[in-house]
Amino acid sequence: MRLLLCFFFLFAFSFFIVAQTANNKKLEQIIDDSEHLSDTAQLRLFFEQKIKTLPNLQKEILRRVHRIRIAQINAGIFERTDSQSVVLLREANRNFPKDGDKGIQAWLQTQAGFYFYSFGQYDQALPYFVQARRIMDNFPKDKSHLSLIGETYMRNAFFAGTINDDAMVVNYLETALEYTPETV
Repeated sequence: MRLLLCFFFLFAFSFFIVAQTANNKKLEQIIDDSEHLSDTAQLRLFFEQKIKTLPNLQKEILRRVHRIRIAQINAGIFERTDSQSVVLLREANRNFPKDGDKGIQAWLQTQAGFYFYSFGQYDQALPYFVQARRIMDNFPKDKSHLSLIGETYMRNAFFAGTINDDAMVVNYLETALEYTPETV
């Protein structure tokens, strides 16, 4: 009986991990697809359509990503930081669910930091990169189940280079290479 119970739990747990990985890959694909949209109205429609098809936790994550993407579009339009984008970045990173995807959480922090980094505002970028680094320091050795790892490590490496943390640059770039899909 115990053996049967152990097999049941092993099967149920492995099914949960496979389902969670598939959901993460779907979410990651949506995030990647949103990167190429350059109009806020187009972006809003894209996210509204995608949000309808996802479970509640992923809907909240996409709402956060939507805020990040609007700030990134505004950066391209204004070519400087703007108050609306600063608020959006803050909202995207506020009160992230404790049981949420840590890869996404680090990515959100990194995107906000990189927004300020892009405009040379390192003092405003620093808190976001520090928070991303704290999250990343607690990642498991195998990061393959975490979302958006390659981009997160790459952008954090850029910032680490700016503050002359050469050892961290090498470490982060090696990790980024390991988890970035090869392109043709």
